[in-house]
Amino acid sequence: GWRVGTPLISTFNALTPQQVLRYLRRTAQNLSVDQLLRILTQRSRERFQVLLEDFRTGLAENDGGEVQVSGDRAMLEWRNDKGLWRIKLLLEDGQWRVDDIVPPVR
Repeated sequence: GWRVGTPLISTFNALTPQQVLRYLRRTAQNLSVDQLLRILTQRSRERFQVLLEDFRTGLAENDGGEVQVSGDRAMLEWRNDKGLWRIKLLLEDGQWRVDDIVPPVR
């Protein structure tokens, strides 16, 4: 019969805001967006690539940054030359999850 060598869905445990942020950093660094870029206009593609690189850089530079925790919510903020970034986290069923990523307002 058929047998799956690796789980189809990897185990994900984020018991702290820092754990989910580490997972987000790894995911952002390994994210392939080629298919998405193919359907965007040239102008949108360039803006998206800059935004994604700013996000990846800011997230990496703020590894270990202060996470503000208040009950079942947490937030990491950082500022770069484009403005204030926010990653909002929410405790859901005992696991921290990314609730929203807020880039600088243009």
